[in-house]
Amino acid sequence: SRRTEFFVEQLVQANRIADEESNMSSSELRYLIAANELAEQMEVVKQTDVANKLNVSKVSTHNAIERLRDKGFIEKNDT
Repeated sequence: SRRTEFFVEQLVQANRIADEESNMSSSELRYLIAANELAEQMEVVKQTDVANKLNVSKVSTHNAIERLRDKGFIEKNDT
């Protein structure tokens, strides 16, 4: 969708700027984009949802999400 394309473009630009400070990898960006796309479709996004969307293991998704949390790109909602 147009909104997603705009968001992806913003993420790519932010990634270029933040890369030197945060060391966000292209893989982490892929997870972040997938999580955002899912968040547009559902109220609560679980790591399993991201893993299924990207067709990757839950362990890989967990590790990527933890790195993104550590870098401040994703917040955990405990509700």
